[in-house]
Amino acid sequence: MNIALPNSLRCIGAEAFGFCAEQKKIAIPDGLETVGPWAFLGRRALRTLRFGAALREIGPNAFEKCSSSLTLSAPEGSVVEQFAKENNRRFRPRRR
Repeated sequence: MNIALPNSLRCIGAEAFGFCAEQKKIAIPDGLETVGPWAFLGRRALRTLRFGAALREIGPNAFEKCSSSLTLSAPEGSVVEQFAKENNRRFRPRRR
C-alpha cells in the first residue's frame, strides 16, 4: 500500500509516520516546507522519498532507524541534499 498526502500539506510533524505500516512509497507534495523530528522513525521498508524545492527544514533524526538503502531525492542544492550529506544518507538529484 502507498500513501498519498494532500497537496495542501506544508508540514509533516514529529513522529508522524514513526513505526507505521510498511509502505515502500509515500507521495510527498512538492509544497511541503517542513519535516519534523523523527517524522519517519523506523520506516525500514521505505526506499525513496522525493521532496520538492519548497522544503526548508528537516528536523533532527527525521529518518532515524530507516533502511540504510533509503534514498532522498530533491533538487540539487536543496536542504535535502545538504541533510543527506551531513547525515550519511543517499541522495539522488531531481529536476526542479
